[in-house]
Amino acid sequence: MTKFLFWFQEFKIIVLLLNKGMSIGQIKDQNTQENLLQAKTPYRSRLIFNAVSARIEELPKGFLEIFEKTDFQTQKLINFIAILNHDSLFFDFLYEIYREKLITGVELLTEGDISQFFKNKQAQDERVAAWTPNTFNRIARAYKGILLNAGLLRRGKVKEWYIERTILNADLANALKAAEMAVYIAALTGETL
Repeated sequence: MTKFLFWFQEFKIIVLLLNKGMSIGQIKDQNTQENLLQAKTPYRSRLIFNAVSARIEELPKGFLEIFEKTDFQTQKLINFIAILNHDSLFFDFLYEIYREKLITGVELLTEGDISQFFKNKQAQDERVAAWTPNTFNRIARAYKGILLNAGLLRRGKVKEWYIERTILNADLANALKAAEMAVYIAALTGETL
């Protein structure tokens, strides 16, 4: 997670090409030949393409159709849902920390909240327990950056982050329910299941 970003524009390029009928393989070839994603190096281009396409492939197909027909904020949320769907630890963070803030009405997300989340995960998973403090800091920065780019967090003063409530587009909410992903609605809005 530490080397992966929100990559909304890259997500959008790939989704729009898929919606035009291209395959992931064709888009990959075009990216290799033309630097479709405008990366600085061929290595970075492959890294971005592989990460974004893996996220997209885990989304139910109906989400790609909604993406092209909806507003900018909902498009960002679809990208965000793809990230959550691809990274279960990040989903846990959203569900356990972000959702709790929504439910309790506490707008401030603190470094202590993030640290406590990782301490709890260390107790639950020996792989997480083996991570260094530097790894936790890098992951925390990545999580905050992605939440910020998704419009679910805003910066305050130094080391202050504020929760931004979102209203889900009805088409996206219905697609989440149809795909048996209602837990994502709860995580994003604080609603109960």
